[in-house]
This record gives sequence, structure tokens and C-alpha cells, in this order.
Amino acid sequence: MNAQPHKIILLNGPPGCGKDTAARFLFESGYARKAKFAEPIKRAAKELFNIDELKFRELEKEGNQAIKDIPLRETMGLTWREALIWVAETTKLKFGNDIFGRVLAHKLSHTVTGSPATVVSDCGFIDEVKPMIDVFGQDNVVVWKIFRDGCEFTNDSRSYIECAAETINNKFELDMYKLQVIRRAKMIIDGVQTT
Repeated sequence: MNAQPHKIILLNGPPGCGKDTAARFLFESGYARKAKFAEPIKRAAKELFNIDELKFRELEKEGNQAIKDIPLRETMGLTWREALIWVAETTKLKFGNDIFGRVLAHKLSHTVTGSPATVVSDCGFIDEVKPMIDVFGQDNVVVWKIFRDGCEFTNDSRSYIECAAETINNKFELDMYKLQVIRRAKMIIDGVQTT
């Protein structure tokens, strides 16, 4: 019996819409390991601006969106979000708009996992999607656009991407959102078509 191919679930939505929460649900339920395109960006910014570990964890804590938009002494007056955008865009100028997709696709393809899927909770550029498809195959990569009232891409370089994507409207209580996310993931992992 052949093993099911590894699935990649890319979450696309504005800050605060529930991407990291959805990723946590899938991770805690054993359906997926977690990953981020921005992981190398965050590590680079942390080292470049000499952010101590405690401050870094505070800036990156799930649900701690407001702190990312406060100017910081450590980042020469930039907000954490602005600092990350600057590092990302400077890197893209040198290596191309798909650099973070290529880096993550390579890393994931060379990392053994017991999970049937990987959930990437910070997809915001179409150029990140193509390298994932090139490595894992069109049938194994899905994009979920997550919508939530009051959440927008203000002060963020990312946006909703134009591609074939499923949509999730995060308008329910947390328990219902969790059921919705896990149901969709199970359908993808089991190879059931969703509509």
C-alpha cells in the first residue's frame, strides 16, 4: 500500500484573522506540522537588530498583534512589522520574489515528519506558492483564504493572493472555527474533494 503524498496547506489572510490559531489546531490535533515563510526573516531581523530572546518571544506571541505596530528602540524606530517587511523586501531584491517559497519548499522536502501535512500560516504572496507546487505537486498544495470581520492588511506587505483557493469565514466561536478547520484538513489529507 502506498503512503499518501504529503499535503501543504497555505493559510492566506490579514493579521488577526486566525491563521496561527488554525495552524495550532491542526498541529495539536496531529494533522500537520507548522511552518512559516517568514521564519528566516524573523531570525535575520532578530540578529540584525540584536533583539533579546524574551523580547522576541513577546513580539511573536500568538494573538499579540498590537505590539507589532509599536515603534521600537531596538529597530531604530521601526515597528517590528516594518522591520520584518524591510528585511524581506531587501532580500527579495537580491534573490527574487520567490526566495522564501524556495527556501521553505527546500527545507520541508528535506525534513522527515510523521505528520500527513504541513500548515504554513503566513502565505501572502503568489510567488511563495509556485515553489511549493514545484516541489510537492499541484494536487498536494492548497491555499485557504481566511476572512474575519474587522481584519485587514493595513500596515502589512501581504495581501489576499489570486489563485484557486478555498475560503474559510472565521465568524464563529472558537470551538466552531476549530471544527471547521479540522474538517477541511481531514478532507484534504484523506483526498476528499471540497467545494
